[in-house]
Amino acid sequence: MKPTVAFLVNGFRDSPMGDRARAFATRLAGQFDIKIAYRAPNRAAAIMRFVAFLSKTQPAVTYVFDMGYSGVVAASWHRGVSGNTLIIDTGDAIGALARSVGNRGIVGVTLTARLEDFGYMAADMIVVRGTYHREHLRRRGLRCEVIQDGVDLGMFGPHGEAPLREQLGLDATLTVGLVGSSVWSERLGTCYGWDLVEMLHLLDDDRVHGIMIGDGSGITRLRDRAAHLEIEHRLHFLGRVPF
Repeated sequence: MKPTVAFLVNGFRDSPMGDRARAFATRLAGQFDIKIAYRAPNRAAAIMRFVAFLSKTQPAVTYVFDMGYSGVVAASWHRGVSGNTLIIDTGDAIGALARSVGNRGIVGVTLTARLEDFGYMAADMIVVRGTYHREHLRRRGLRCEVIQDGVDLGMFGPHGEAPLREQLGLDATLTVGLVGSSVWSERLGTCYGWDLVEMLHLLDDDRVHGIMIGDGSGITRLRDRAAHLEIEHRLHFLGRVPF
């Protein structure tokens, strides 16, 4: 009989954490009996749903995807009751991130930092995406390993891009692309994609163009910055592209 492992996803089914959880489940199905639960829209309801799920499945291991209140609280409670193993998977140092972004206020930043500390204390193992993050946590005396993000090359490999390159006039250029939401931060005075604009300006070469895929409040700022630097002809905004 295979050991039961419960995946608690601090996100909806179609979230990035949902994708990561199902990818793990596919690869571990031969060794473990994987059960997956996704977060409910309401935080209190999500905690109750996760607690009920864990009480029903009684997993040997609870694996929480993302350092979120609902999954961490429910999994920690079950660990205290059952004594099972708890692993928390996090992509960020959420306390430092909250302080850096500065859009949560002092109470929000404090609560985020407390959640992070509580998760580190409760977990038997922390899983992160980068080696520097791992070494940072190991210096704090925490058990930590790296499982990096990846992609399905069959789904995301290049195929049929020639018509788009021709449409954008990019046949004879090197293109550098970014994909993601660009949200302007008033506190930091920057957004996702700012580095792409500055890189194009520094290169000062018409044979290199940038492509920005995604939307958000930062796109207008990026357009304005590109116009100010007189490189708007080398930066192409494709907007939000459905999956």
